[in-house]
Amino acid sequence: MAKFWVKIILAVAIFSIAPLVGLANAADDQGIDVFVKKVGELVIVDAAFNVPTTQRQAWNVLVDYEHMTRFVPNLRTSIVVERGDSRLRVSQTSTVPFGFLSMSVDTVRDVDLKPYSQIRSHVISGTLKKGDATTRLIDQGSSTHIVYHSETISGTWIPPGVGLRFIRTNIRDQMNALRSEMIRRQSSGS
Repeated sequence: MAKFWVKIILAVAIFSIAPLVGLANAADDQGIDVFVKKVGELVIVDAAFNVPTTQRQAWNVLVDYEHMTRFVPNLRTSIVVERGDSRLRVSQTSTVPFGFLSMSVDTVRDVDLKPYSQIRSHVISGTLKKGDATTRLIDQGSSTHIVYHSETISGTWIPPGVGLRFIRTNIRDQMNALRSEMIRRQSSGS
């Protein structure tokens, strides 16, 4: 019975701030397109943005797992636990906010690298039942176009409707942070 009331309180809290999340999405675009949909348990995310940096500079930020907690919001830990020529094993812990509440996401992923054009990752353990993502970097001369696609199945309950808005906001915030770091490094020459 207590679990029932916890879900009711959670639903009320989430639905009461849902309009604010919608406003945040509309006002904080930064040229980053994020689309999220749910098909059964599967959450599909597609995101894309342009960044005025070289393809190599964008790549250096996207694979800087050792320092990623410094510039990606809600990422608590990020450790490369195994390193090969074109493959990494990365352990990460994130805190995903859902209004007044948050959810911890722990993953260990195999990351396949195709320098400087593609990063593919596959969750092998953690709180996600499934997690596959591909990030493509497309050289456009003086800029780079980043295209991200992921398909995940959460190991925990995601509030219907509103949960997708929080996921969209979280992904947009992460993409904006990555983009900002790419620009910062390009400007500083690092």
